[in-house]
Amino acid sequence: TKCKTDIQRKAHENAQLVNDVNILRKERQAMQSSCRALQKRLEELEARAAAGDASPLALTGGGGFSLEAPKPSATTPLPRVPSGSLPGPRQQTAARLEELEA
Repeated sequence: TKCKTDIQRKAHENAQLVNDVNILRKERQAMQSSCRALQKRLEELEARAAAGDASPLALTGGGGFSLEAPKPSATTPLPRVPSGSLPGPRQQTAARLEELEA
């Protein structure tokens, strides 16, 4: 029935939103950790530069840190659904016709 499909759709959308929030939380934590490490590295380099240790390795960031942001995880278990309004009667009818023709 229509009520059951609405409940299932909303449950699916809710699961997707929870998944997206968890992914964003993990990315934020990784970026904060990376930011703290880069700030610490910068402080160390500034301290070395102030002390007169201007070796090329010290000033070029040879400590194994990357300035690139961590890449988002490539495995997203649920597909993303565009937010916004639901499809109208014409789109629903067209989708049903396509399913019947296939």
